[in-house]
Amino acid sequence: MQVERIVVKSQQVEISVGDGHFLSIQRIPNETTATRGVVHATESRQPMSDQSRDLLLTATAKTRCWIDNVAEGRVASFADIAKREGKVERHIRLLAPLAFVPPRVISRIVDGTSPSVTLTSFAKNVGYSLSCQGI
Repeated sequence: MQVERIVVKSQQVEISVGDGHFLSIQRIPNETTATRGVVHATESRQPMSDQSRDLLLTATAKTRCWIDNVAEGRVASFADIAKREGKVERHIRLLAPLAFVPPRVISRIVDGTSPSVTLTSFAKNVGYSLSCQGI
């Protein structure tokens, strides 16, 4: 069976699988779910604290080591990393995109020209836009 077409509507998702057959899935929007995409918000120009800066830079360095370890076969999975770090795998997966933060963004964090952000918000947003505009 091969999917021919997927149509996303406000209240349902329709999946056509050929020969006139399709699957319709009722979609109930969750108001607590964050909207993904481009969001225009007032940019925080509050200076980043030394503690926040150190936390972001340390987490970024750690994630680069994690990805290197997986790529070079020293660890088999994020589950192995989580066990070694004493964290849950979900936490490791949340932070993993930090390994790919562009050098210019790291420079802004180091020199203090990036707006103040939390580690969690930074990790969540870098996964959607590796250009990290505004950071």
